[in-house]
This record gives sequence, structure tokens and C-alpha cells, in this order.
Amino acid sequence: MRLEAAVREHMKPKHWKYGGSERVRATQEVMNGVSPLDVPYMPLRRMERRDISLTRALSFQGKISEASEARQLGLRNPAWLLDDKMAAYRFIDNLEISRPASDDCVYQFADIEEQYPCVIKSTRSTGSRGCYLAFSQNRIVHVYDALELSSWADLTKHAAGLTNPESTGQTLRDRWFVEELVIMNGIPANDVKFYSFYGEIALILEMRRQNGIEYCFLNPDNSIPETGLQRTYFQGEGVTPRDLELVRRISREIPYPFVRIDMLRGDEGLVFGEFTPRVGGYDEFNDEWDRSFGESWARAESRLFNDLLNGKRFTAFLESTAKTDVSAESATGRTSEN
Repeated sequence: MRLEAAVREHMKPKHWKYGGSERVRATQEVMNGVSPLDVPYMPLRRMERRDISLTRALSFQGKISEASEARQLGLRNPAWLLDDKMAAYRFIDNLEISRPASDDCVYQFADIEEQYPCVIKSTRSTGSRGCYLAFSQNRIVHVYDALELSSWADLTKHAAGLTNPESTGQTLRDRWFVEELVIMNGIPANDVKFYSFYGEIALILEMRRQNGIEYCFLNPDNSIPETGLQRTYFQGEGVTPRDLELVRRISREIPYPFVRIDMLRGDEGLVFGEFTPRVGGYDEFNDEWDRSFGESWARAESRLFNDLLNGKRFTAFLESTAKTDVSAESATGRTSEN
């Protein structure tokens, strides 16, 4: 309450008779660190008239937290429907986007036929937990922690641990699917993750996993931003205008302001990987990027509302998610850790 009272006093008209642009500049510097909850109605109006921004009012971290609280009320975020891998693949197929080949069947792990090379994934998981790259009989990698397994028996034992309710960490359901291992120049494809705000690509993250996990953040023009995240970095390949337009097209078909669209860079170009409704490390971005993402979210909401008012139907999304089981999401509310 002391801060609120100080803001109220500072913005009274009597204090603005002198100082002009210098007082506006000084006030903006103070307001950059003030929570919107500490700014009453009248001071906010006076700030608007002087073009003083309440910087923290548009916050990516705030939006993610708001969505988490809404979920506690039982309000469903449409993007979570695409967290189910099978629903995501139906959606991508409806949009005629390339994805890894798969028989589209869901198995209990004991029913999966031993085969190489392939990828075995949990239908719902966090940050590649329960995702295995099976290269050969004696080389299988658990992507989440780069653990190398030397046999199918070791793989079976490891997967059983992830689905055991007595094990530590999130328990995975015994629901798996098998798909093609996407290759680029003879090695597993890099991840290329697009921070997508209903048609706007704000940031790209390229990841490779050959020597541990390495990161490369890029702006859409392939310049390198300062994000504030402490990671092991490498020089990525960047993206093309065609890559950006492909991902924008996917993003515009999802009726929610934000979802990260995770692709794989294979020999034939970008291939769809998965959707990530809530990204890990969202609280580690610096203040500039938190605000920038917040602005992107606000613009995305505006475009989405306008499209809905103009009758946009999102047919591909509705058809693909009609039978999606959201009970697991409601229970776990997973966050990708990458």
C-alpha cells in the first residue's frame, strides 16, 4: 500500500507543473519496475495522457501464470488439446504439413515390436521425457537426459520405470507410439522451435543433441538476440522465409494467442515435431524479452478476436481435437523443460 500511495501522490497534477520531458523520463524509469497492481485508476489515466508506459503490465511470465490460474478454475486452454501427440498429428495432416511417418497407433509398451531405426514416444510427456531414439540393437538414447541404453531389454526396463507410479517425477501413462527417425546428413535432426503468437514468430530456438544439449536463439531475421538465458550455445543454421511462412500458417490455425511450434530439420526441410503450450524457462527471459513477448501476446489476442468476430471457423483444429482426451492435461498441466 505504501508504493500505491507513493504512485498516487507522484502522479497528482500539482507535481507536473514543472519538469516537462525530464520528469516524464524519470517517471518512466521508475514505472519500468512497478507492478500494475500498485498503480491506481487515476494515476494510470494520467500516465496514459503523458505516454508513460506501465512496462510490467504486458508480461509473458504474467500471461503464463494467468493461464495456470485459469486452469485451476477448470478453464481449458485450446492449445492444450494439441499437447496430445495423436491430436497434433491429425491437425498437421489436415493442414498437409510434413511429419514423421507413423502407423498412428497407440500401444502399451509391451506390445511394441522391436525395430530399428525408429523413435518411440509417450503420447504425453515433458521435455522429451519418454522419447527414445532407437538407432540399432545396441544404441538407444533417451532424449530427455541423453541416457544411452544398450539393448531393447534395457529400454523396456527404463520405460517401465517412467510408467511406475512409485517412481520419482511425473508418471507417464503406458501409451506410446512409434514413428520414423528424422535424419539430417546422417545424424538425428536438430530441433527448430518457433515461439509463435497467432501468426507472428517472435523468436526461434534451434537445438542439437549430439554433444549434450546445445542451444541457438535467433530472431526471425537470423540475428542473435540477448535473451538472458544461461545455456550452452552453438551457431545454428538459421531459418528461411519459407520456413517462417510455413510455421505462421500453422500458428494461424490454432485459436489461442501463443503456442510454441517445434519442428525438426531433416534432409528434406522442416518436419513437424510437436506443440508446446507452456514452455520451460519462461521465467528466465530478461525483462526486455518478457515485455516483448507480452506485446506479441496482446497483438495476437487482438488478431484472434477480430478473426473470430469475422466468422473464422478453425475447421482443421476443431476436427482434429474433437476426440482428444484432456483428462491427463487437467491433472498434470505439463511444462516443456526445453
